[in-house]
Amino acid sequence: MSKRGVNMKKVVLSLVVAFLFFIGGVANPMKMITNKNFVIIQDFESKILTNKRTIRVYLPENYFNSSEYYPVIYAQDGQNLFFDQNNEMKWDLDKSIEKLTKEGIIKDVVVVGIDHMGVDRITEYTPFPFSSYGGGKGKLYGEFLVKELKPFIESNFRVKTNREDVAVMGSSLGGLISLYIGMWYPEEFGIIGSVSPSYWWGLDKNLAEVSNSIKSLKTQKIYIDMGYREQSTMFKEKNGRGISNVIYTTKEMFLLLQKNGSYPNLLYIEDLAGEHNELNWKRRITNFLVFAFSKKKLSQELNSIELYYYPNEWGIEDFGYFFVNGITKDGITRTFLGLTPELDKFKLVDKDRGIIQATDSGIGTISVKIGNLQSKKEIKIEPISSIYCLAEINVISPSKSLQMVVTNQDKQPTNYVIPLLLTDTKNEENNVLNIFSTKLTNLRGTVLDANFVNEGGNVVKTAKFIMNNMYKKYTFTLTNSYDTNSNQK
Repeated sequence: MSKRGVNMKKVVLSLVVAFLFFIGGVANPMKMITNKNFVIIQDFESKILTNKRTIRVYLPENYFNSSEYYPVIYAQDGQNLFFDQNNEMKWDLDKSIEKLTKEGIIKDVVVVGIDHMGVDRITEYTPFPFSSYGGGKGKLYGEFLVKELKPFIESNFRVKTNREDVAVMGSSLGGLISLYIGMWYPEEFGIIGSVSPSYWWGLDKNLAEVSNSIKSLKTQKIYIDMGYREQSTMFKEKNGRGISNVIYTTKEMFLLLQKNGSYPNLLYIEDLAGEHNELNWKRRITNFLVFAFSKKKLSQELNSIELYYYPNEWGIEDFGYFFVNGITKDGITRTFLGLTPELDKFKLVDKDRGIIQATDSGIGTISVKIGNLQSKKEIKIEPISSIYCLAEINVISPSKSLQMVVTNQDKQPTNYVIPLLLTDTKNEENNVLNIFSTKLTNLRGTVLDANFVNEGGNVVKTAKFIMNNMYKKYTFTLTNSYDTNSNQK
């Protein structure tokens, strides 16, 4: 084609796009930018949310040379899907789609990237308020997507409208709200992509909300994934076993859906090396695209399996996870939970969640089988806990009773009160002194500031404990504090 022909094609493309938007009947003017097979719609107005945002539409390479209608993905955080914005990382979602379509693995797909609104992102991407985070306008955001944006896209682009060809997808809070939008509008979306979702939002309330509406999700394809390194890069919440709430709540959501849903329609992936960023989502997104838009019926048959465990370092009595990832004949990764492993120096605590506990030091083993496939790992278990530590506190005082009152950063008492037991007495210069004791078990690295309060409510000693060793004794008098035994047990 001549240079003039190429330029004419660009002009025609721009005119076609402008004309399409004109007949869409939108009252307020919008700015349109065309770039290859992208249409960038600026200042798309929502009367429901009373704001304007950018919409980024990715079109298949042959879109303008055919009359075909295409499956469509409505994806949150549109500014990071295709392009670098403000030095942030990107998914390269368009490149992943083009690679799979050229290989003949998936259908051509249109992607509608919906930019978030900056400071309002949390508000729009959450189904209800939670703690100091605020939020809770997710229902309105869902209405915007279904009642304003989706009709506009369907009127101005050749996209399919049958629910089995329409996906809603997002990551982090975008993954959370995508699940809810799919749940609120099951007749509109047959596919849900929930990548590294923030199911920790609301904790048990989130699980209860989904449980109450679980029937609407049974016929949808649902994709969920998460990484074990997400808590070290972004989240610090811990549950009682010292395991991140990111991992805990994602597993709980998967188990809830698996229990009430159809197994072939639910794809769940745990990624041991996965972090909470676009580079990791880019690495896993192929699984979602093939699962959602494969040209052929997918096989459940496995080529291989690999066992993984977490954490990397283990000590006696430490809790952790194991899981198995299988690779199907179609190259899709699938995580399997609920397996019964063969264990040495470990015990199975929770089969459904894959929770195990180290019971002895040395080299322990975990082995699993799925059909004729087997995977086995050896794990070194240290003679001390790598997660928990124990401190024994002894306080010498003439008081008749003592309590340990943990204080906050401002040295003010909290409601964390630990009674000390009278364990012994001693004579010192004709004075009878009482010895009070307690044992504290906590996560390694925990810092406690505390006052010791006698029966009259008077503070007799202030101390700080850093829980770094498995076992450590601390003895306190009225005027001195000293470490009497720093040996690890």
